[in-house]
Amino acid sequence: MTTAVRHLNGMSEQARACLQKAAKCEQAAVLAVDPRTQGIYRELAGHWHEMVEQYKDLHRLRGALQKNDHLASERLRASV
Repeated sequence: MTTAVRHLNGMSEQARACLQKAAKCEQAAVLAVDPRTQGIYRELAGHWHEMVEQYKDLHRLRGALQKNDHLASERLRASV
């Protein structure tokens, strides 16, 4: 299994889509002849990678909030 495939496991659909778009931009940069066009595609790939990180952060925050909500519910039940 490649690193890229391992990286996709456990990732949200949105993050996977962003990662795939980043890969397409990176491939387009390699195929582009004009240095300016290569730079634009690389910059776009970078933005897609930033979106992946934002989705990962959102996923972590949601998990933490759900855990916190669960703990708060348990404490409330214990105090009643």
